[in-house]
Amino acid sequence: MPNHHSLIQGYEFGAFHLNLGKRSLQRDGVEIPLFAKVFDVLVVLLQNRERTVGKEELMQAVWPDSFVEESNLSQNIFVLRKTLGEDPPNHRFIVTVPRRGYRFVAAVRELTAPRSKEKNPPPPALPTETMAPQPIRSLAVLPFGVLGPVLAGSDDEYLGVGLADALITRLTTLRRIWVRPTGAVLRYARAEVEVLAAGRALGVDVLLNGYLQKAPHRLRLTVQLVEVASETTLWAEKFDVAWTDIFSLQDMISEQVTRALLVKLEEVERERLMRRATENLEAYQLYLKGRFLTARWTADSLGKGFECFRQALALDPGFAQAYAGLSEAYFHAATFYLSPEAALPAMKEAATLALALDDSLAEAHTMLAAARMNLDWDWSGALISFRQAIRLNPGLAVAHQWYGWFCMVQGRHAESIHELGQALLLDPLSLSVNFFLGSAYYFARRYQEAAAQFRTVVELDANYWPAHWVTGASFLDPAAAPEALASLQRAMQLTDSPLMAAGLGRLYAITGNRPAAEEHLAALLHLSTERFVSFYYFAMIYLELNDHDQAFACLDRACRDRDENIPLLGVDPRFDRLRDDSRFRALLKQIGLPQLHPDAGVKQ
Repeated sequence: MPNHHSLIQGYEFGAFHLNLGKRSLQRDGVEIPLFAKVFDVLVVLLQNRERTVGKEELMQAVWPDSFVEESNLSQNIFVLRKTLGEDPPNHRFIVTVPRRGYRFVAAVRELTAPRSKEKNPPPPALPTETMAPQPIRSLAVLPFGVLGPVLAGSDDEYLGVGLADALITRLTTLRRIWVRPTGAVLRYARAEVEVLAAGRALGVDVLLNGYLQKAPHRLRLTVQLVEVASETTLWAEKFDVAWTDIFSLQDMISEQVTRALLVKLEEVERERLMRRATENLEAYQLYLKGRFLTARWTADSLGKGFECFRQALALDPGFAQAYAGLSEAYFHAATFYLSPEAALPAMKEAATLALALDDSLAEAHTMLAAARMNLDWDWSGALISFRQAIRLNPGLAVAHQWYGWFCMVQGRHAESIHELGQALLLDPLSLSVNFFLGSAYYFARRYQEAAAQFRTVVELDANYWPAHWVTGASFLDPAAAPEALASLQRAMQLTDSPLMAAGLGRLYAITGNRPAAEEHLAALLHLSTERFVSFYYFAMIYLELNDHDQAFACLDRACRDRDENIPLLGVDPRFDRLRDDSRFRALLKQIGLPQLHPDAGVKQ
């Protein structure tokens, strides 16, 4: 933790007041919550505001006894800038000095303690973590380590992730605490984990982790709840139960965790926390395995996940969460592996069946909303479902994420960016949420902010190919072609997706290399006879080749396919030159979207 100057009680800058003793940030008298490390980063920058603070120096000051990746610093800087209301590239408080570090540039006033009249007054006590304990606002549950040999593909492989996922699902019902979603902690599966480093990287106040061991007909589990900032164990317990008592085990852990967090539950929260989705142990095992497999997002694992969910439902047709899991698996498959016309109706059916059995499942409401948006173009129905999901579970990051996308395609850019900001607070290291936020800036025509956000995604994970692809495929200025080509080439090193050929075809068409554009177009057309390829991207290439008739023919085909890209037509700047065409207006009317002015995003 940074060593605060002993006579300084706080700082004022702009409309903000930072109180060191209380470790709080206020604006106009309203307290703004800050994660512990975000607060520490801000203090170091304020203390060294007359110079640039190098990245290594900053990391050493904030994480003095831990090895952390530079992406942790980047994410904390990102969250801090959002908290201070900064809009890139006009950073009013924190500027990035390329290849060096960061500097605080706003005017700052130090708030000092009044001097004592004594000749030799005792030195004021330094603020410490223990003097001003902070309320617990965020929690992560790490995948449980499995003791003993674990074979790939065995039941033991999924058990540690499955139990963590089940506890996350339960604890997310706590409205006073933000619980990191399963996707945020999967990186810690099947690996030796340094608990405090993981907690710092995830930006949480407390972290639940443990180890399990399977014995014949029994399950042994060691669990601890650790406060990250103080490095204090708040609660620890060992359990040795019959395998058939796994439901009671989850009940006990959930209840004791909430007790250790001093959370006073409302009756409805207690009911949801203790609710069991099924009493059939074999069906539950299959459900956990299905969740584990579909979280991997590969064609093979999704296929196996589908089968696990189907087997679980055959054993217990009233297992609502298994229907919700099946619906989410189809949604993932529609993104990369199955055609929308094959995946989206099945996704909607599974979500509808889940809600018929249990109308309180926020995840199922989110999937139904996504189906109404992408399959039915039922905007009012999707709005109702999204709002219901968020009302039932305000801490569900994926609900805010997809609601933000919903607002974006309707041209409600300010609301979209706000919702994606909420999702980011819940899951700050999520690549997809950070990527969605960059996309929202792009479709709002806030291009510099979009570029900065995509750079943040790459800083979090340089191998996340969608960020490289969209940077290359979405460029509008021919002068930027070299940078776009470099981004696409990097993406091609990371994936064999047909989207790469689409991006290159559009790039060559914009830069006047018609033979190369037509070559990539032909390759895509051939590939579309073997697997699903979005005709939305064909339309972009034909448009840059000035073949508007073929562009509209491809957009019509994408509409028939219920292509998930089609709702973007209302805001996509790549199609701005078609907006005065009656055929384009007819397409928007068919989808049920308003005809937006090309500069709608700028004026929002």
